[in-house]
Amino acid sequence: MEKNKNTISELMSRGRDLDEMGDHKSALQTYDKVISMDGRFFDGWVNKGIQQFKLNKLSSAVEAFEMALTLNPNDPLTRDLLKQLDNLLNSPVGSRV
Repeated sequence: MEKNKNTISELMSRGRDLDEMGDHKSALQTYDKVISMDGRFFDGWVNKGIQQFKLNKLSSAVEAFEMALTLNPNDPLTRDLLKQLDNLLNSPVGSRV
């Protein structure tokens, strides 16, 4: 089990590096690997949602943030991200996406 945690930690670090380099598609794939290893890993879902947002996959981002909130319903950052995304989707600009 400890090796699994190290691998998740390494993947999360890799995902952050890819995000910083602007490679959001690869970062998303990395977070998908994290989630496939542990579907209840909160940070994996949040970061997946962020990458989907950056790739303009707004509906998928909402789903990822909602999943994160099922795992940690009181997380204020994720609640705020979801609220901002909902506002964007319901704005005149968001309705064209």
